[in-house]
Amino acid sequence: MNIIFKNKKAELFILFELFLIFLIFIIFFVIFPESNENIALAGLSSKNIQSGFNKNNHLFILFKIKYNNGEFVTIGNLQRLNLTDKDWYINWIIDNMELKSEYYNETQIESLIFSYGFKDGEIPNKSILNVNYFLINNMELPISLTPTDFGIISKIIDIPNGKLFIITNDKGQIIMINKYSNYNEVEYLINGKSVIKFRDEFISVNKFMRIIDNKKYYFEDNQQILFTKEVKTDFIKQTKKAKDLVNNFITLDIETYVKDNILTPYCVSIYDGKNINNFYLSDYSNVDNMILSALKSIMIRKYNGFNIYMHETK
Repeated sequence: MNIIFKNKKAELFILFELFLIFLIFIIFFVIFPESNENIALAGLSSKNIQSGFNKNNHLFILFKIKYNNGEFVTIGNLQRLNLTDKDWYINWIIDNMELKSEYYNETQIESLIFSYGFKDGEIPNKSILNVNYFLINNMELPISLTPTDFGIISKIIDIPNGKLFIITNDKGQIIMINKYSNYNEVEYLINGKSVIKFRDEFISVNKFMRIIDNKKYYFEDNQQILFTKEVKTDFIKQTKKAKDLVNNFITLDIETYVKDNILTPYCVSIYDGKNINNFYLSDYSNVDNMILSALKSIMIRKYNGFNIYMHETK
């Protein structure tokens, strides 16, 4: 099987689409039964789920895929669902799988694994968006890559290399989401007029970046973790050469040591750009004579107009 489909992405893509259809069938008729009939499909029995799932409890479920190479991949996080959350879960799981569809297209799937359990009591309905938001331009934008978190999907249209989701939220706004493998292009419309556009780029399962104009917002685990802004600046221009710039200078360095808690000079070094002159305390009767001798060496006509830079080292 691996040899037959090696480097044949078209065949693998068709198999992946068929797999999604098969998955939807399982979710519709096995996990969320709408009748009292017990259904068995490809060795998966729905009897335990049907007998345990009702309006007075909720289901917690984790979906995994096992590949022929023995690797397990978890699709999304553990979800808690009411009996009425069937449509939401179908859209949610397909959206999460499409984020990694390139990997599915090239890796043979061995089995689907649903781990589940029940707890008493209902939870907030998934039709009420259970996501975090952040505010920009007086608009609340869901921190999510999942189209169903933006509102109710009214239409899905195939587009080149992706799908177009047409969504209506509870404020009557129309959201157009062009969903591709690694990013979404989102546009909000009010009364047919575009009010905001942005791009969401997929980074990892729980992290993405939202680009709005020259701003970038980074989100991880439904929380904003970083914000950057590109600011245009003028290119650094070359400064004009000063006409009266003088390159004639002298450096004078004084070396010292500590004697009786007092810094005492023991050497003066002078460099005029060509010659070095050193004045040592050992050649003079005291410090004052050494310094006066050093200063007299530069107090001559030759150094008229020179700049002197002095440095003391202890």
